[in-house]
Amino acid sequence: TGTLTNGPAWTADTAVGGNALQFDGSNDYVNLGSGSSLNLIGPLSISLWMNPRNVASGATQFLLGRGAARSAAGSVQYNINLNPYGASSGLNMQVSNGTSVLEIVTAGNVVSNGSWYHITGIFDGSQVCIYVNNVNKGCSASSPNFNSLNSLAYSPKIGADSSFSSKYFNGSIDDVRVYNRMLSSSEITELYNYTGSGSVAPPPTAVSGVCGLTTNSCNAGI
Repeated sequence: TGTLTNGPAWTADTAVGGNALQFDGSNDYVNLGSGSSLNLIGPLSISLWMNPRNVASGATQFLLGRGAARSAAGSVQYNINLNPYGASSGLNMQVSNGTSVLEIVTAGNVVSNGSWYHITGIFDGSQVCIYVNNVNKGCSASSPNFNSLNSLAYSPKIGADSSFSSKYFNGSIDDVRVYNRMLSSSEITELYNYTGSGSVAPPPTAVSGVCGLTTNSCNAGI
């Protein structure tokens, strides 16, 4: 489920029942460990709820990732983050094949402080897309050169850059799920509508690595 590092706090203010984790933006994160299930080198999807507290910071804030953010293609595997490159309230998803980075950066002002947003990032093997509250906010150009992603030794983290333990997120995160395949639009819709009780369409066997941190079901991650 991951190791809580430097004191992210449990909170009952959640998007999907149970508990969420609140991060202070200074040094909090969850270390998801070195297990091979999160060393994803093909199609993948990331689903989570976030409630930001400082979207006007202009600084990149990692939601979840393995490796760094864009600094060099060789140090990026996959990540999804807030406020990319000073674009206030924008979102960014990146994947790297080790020599170049494929990414989508949304327009600014897609999220605001103090509200919960469902964020989904998908990579289908040649293109990355970001959904906010079940609405597609943009996709990258399609590239045939990303059939195999960079493989890194870094442990993936929630709430921080996993290579340098920086770019800390300020706010709350709930119901993190990582899949080793691309989610369909109908599955994204079901995750967005999921209230925390019962099962959800994407089955537990499709979830890689993160499980049960804020729910008792192996259906979900934090």
